[in-house]
Amino acid sequence: MSSYIFRMASDQVDLIIEQWRNHQSSRVDPSPLAVTGRVLQIAQHIERTRLRVLNTWGLTLADFDVLATLNRSAPDRSVNPRHLLVETMITSGAMTTRLDRLETLGCIRRAPDPADRRGVLVSLTDKGRTIAAQAFAAVMAAEASLLSGIGATDRRHLDASLRKLALECRPMLLGA
Repeated sequence: MSSYIFRMASDQVDLIIEQWRNHQSSRVDPSPLAVTGRVLQIAQHIERTRLRVLNTWGLTLADFDVLATLNRSAPDRSVNPRHLLVETMITSGAMTTRLDRLETLGCIRRAPDPADRRGVLVSLTDKGRTIAAQAFAAVMAAEASLLSGIGATDRRHLDASLRKLALECRPMLLGA
């Protein structure tokens, strides 16, 4: 057996954990930070990257969320905003604001719902479909670049572990 021991490079999270372990009055195990601290750092990096990419089209994360949802779940049809609420898990007030903004940008159109006098149906415009497709491709390219240093096997393991964590968090996210 080789005496070589593989040691990964340390990062800011390692430093924070070590500081807590050496803190005289701390009796709390800081080891969860190894995962949660890194997940938070990565999430912030992904968000900043997405914002930088989406700025090309003058889109916010919220705009992109609605456009991408419409593009993948209802590309050639109109849907009730309730459909979008379920798909994006946001409040109706926030959805109205998003739809107002996207309509102003010419990305969506709203029309009366023939089945509900008070309702509306939302659909992508040609411009919205084009922007949604271009923005999605650009975001995926940026995120693929982020993951380029991780091999396929490690990515599958990471995906499986994050899926388990997400499923554990789901009841808390849904208010259960």
